[in-house]
Amino acid sequence: MHYHERRTSLRERVVSDGRHKAAILGILIAASAGCTSRKDSVAPGECGSLTVPHTPGAIAQNSIVPSTHAFRRDDGSLRVLVNPVLRQPSQDPVRDLTTSNVSVHVESHPIAAFQIGRVSPTDRAAIDVVFAIDTGALMQWAIDGVRLGAGPFVQKLETMGFDAQVAGIEFSDEVRTKTDVGPVAAFDAWLGGLTALGGGDVPSSALDVLMQIRNFTFRREATRYVFLLTRGGLHERGDTTNCSSTSFEEGSHAMQFTTFLSALYVSDPAALAGIAPAALTQAVGGQVLPLDASLATRFNLGLDAPGAADVFADAYTLTVAPDALPSSFFSGGIDCTIDGNSEHISFWITP
Repeated sequence: MHYHERRTSLRERVVSDGRHKAAILGILIAASAGCTSRKDSVAPGECGSLTVPHTPGAIAQNSIVPSTHAFRRDDGSLRVLVNPVLRQPSQDPVRDLTTSNVSVHVESHPIAAFQIGRVSPTDRAAIDVVFAIDTGALMQWAIDGVRLGAGPFVQKLETMGFDAQVAGIEFSDEVRTKTDVGPVAAFDAWLGGLTALGGGDVPSSALDVLMQIRNFTFRREATRYVFLLTRGGLHERGDTTNCSSTSFEEGSHAMQFTTFLSALYVSDPAALAGIAPAALTQAVGGQVLPLDASLATRFNLGLDAPGAADVFADAYTLTVAPDALPSSFFSGGIDCTIDGNSEHISFWITP
């Protein structure tokens, strides 16, 4: 599969921001006092209503969609962070990437010597986590659950070997408030001001939110993880409502190849309306986390979604020494064999 070769053109897409609705695949809760003010009231259903499943426009559904983050360190070495690679739709992780079954090139220059291994306390990596939370009228459980579990969630990542910072964005029929990437304390202060209100039908305009997340101030050395928390399915432009200005293709392309995405939603009949969250995680290369409706009333992010952090046990770092690199480079790739198939994982150097 050569899906990575499309990335440059996809990342150049510019889509005007529109209205954003409730329910987003898990990730809202980020920190910071500099957030925008939220509305005192929101008229429910003002953008329309969708009560049936919706199939998104055609987009390739690959069995493996890796994402990476690459940068040059101060000592001149190349550092590539490989987010967890999950087989789709089973979500089984790809493990045991080693120097014996992986080859690397930078531009057209083959790399003979490199180091690759899992992120660990002795080989740490930076990660920026964005919590995107639907704060419509039915979503107080998500706000409370993130308040209870965000701290332990970040602590678990730290124990695994990640230096984590967090950001957050809330939405319903519109993007409400957000806080940029920063320390957990700032995120907690922002989270403390959230309250569930307004909203219309069950599907959310999460795809619009993904477009907004691209504008966050991510650290140069950090890989990206978006955790969307949603009530159910997703709206897209053209689905018979005016709830989203973003197509499924545009929203998924905003995350592809650069970001690992987890989508948590309530698994009940109401969640069938709109685009299934699993369609998005398969397109982006992440994990879907259905939550039993009985847990929503007492949801705790740290206890009820353990896989959201555990999945990063299969994140990798790849390092190339300065003397093994060409004098000038902007991109490269990792070639490996997965389930008997040759796979190519591209990376682009962050300026």
